[in-house]
Amino acid sequence: MRKRTLAALTMSVGLLTGLTTATATAHAATSATCSGWPTTDTWEYAARTVSGKTSPLRSGPYGACTPVATLPAGARIGIDCYMTNPDYLTVWYHASYSVAGRGVVGWIYEGNVTDVPYVFPCG
Repeated sequence: MRKRTLAALTMSVGLLTGLTTATATAHAATSATCSGWPTTDTWEYAARTVSGKTSPLRSGPYGACTPVATLPAGARIGIDCYMTNPDYLTVWYHASYSVAGRGVVGWIYEGNVTDVPYVFPCG
């Protein structure tokens, strides 16, 4: 009886350790990749940020990517294309904005923009 209990306990610990390792590996595989995404650089579209709140323009199409600028409410932005984040299935726009005479380019989450016309996918 003790051998069976010990064997079952050892197997359970082994399964849990394997599960934890698999979970950590899966998490690492889906961690934010903030550069290298395809774009079209056409800049044919215009939109506005949502009124009533500021919106981050990020270095990549993930909420974990570093903000490159904070856009004021109602700001007019240029839209290049869109992509669907493969890990979270959220839509992000490749966008440009002029801050103090300096143009910045990055990614903005679809929930932070309004008045977006049909935009072609990136890549």
